[in-house]
Amino acid sequence: MRGDPLELPAPLTLRLYQDGEVVFSSEKHWLHPLFDLEAFFAQGGLDPAGTSLVDRVTGRAAAFLVVRLGIRDLRTLVLSRRAIPVLERYGVQYQCGEIIDRVQCATEDLLADIQDPEVAWTILQVRRARTSPPCRNRSARGPGGVACGHGFPDQRCRPRSRCRRFARRAQAGCPAG
Repeated sequence: MRGDPLELPAPLTLRLYQDGEVVFSSEKHWLHPLFDLEAFFAQGGLDPAGTSLVDRVTGRAAAFLVVRLGIRDLRTLVLSRRAIPVLERYGVQYQCGEIIDRVQCATEDLLADIQDPEVAWTILQVRRARTSPPCRNRSARGPGGVACGHGFPDQRCRPRSRCRRFARRAQAGCPAG
């Protein structure tokens, strides 16, 4: 990694390095850069354990996603105290510029008592479905052409009236809701 290991120029919110070179970056907010990074790794070619991640703010939810992705080196400008036990428990080396008590986000509270990254991931998928923009893919709309709001055009959409059912299925581990 070149320069300051905690350097992340605005408007970037996340950067991934391999052998000192930037291989992925994002300007998105909340946990969306980490979800995008998961899709990037799924395309193949990179071993997450051989990469270094630079993040702007890392809370407990982000720590669970970092663990689930298999990243072993994290540099973050701001780190939540609630994230530290997760990182340490799963052997992620971290460096931070500032430690705060908690990230001011409902997701941080939602995962306060969760210990398992897979359980956290399932909860975050449900939350992601609620915070994602509506699906713009007409062919992926539910019955009657109603957009479901989950924002994943690659999965079967559900009409908004069935969102509770989607959430229950997601909690049970069904990726398509």
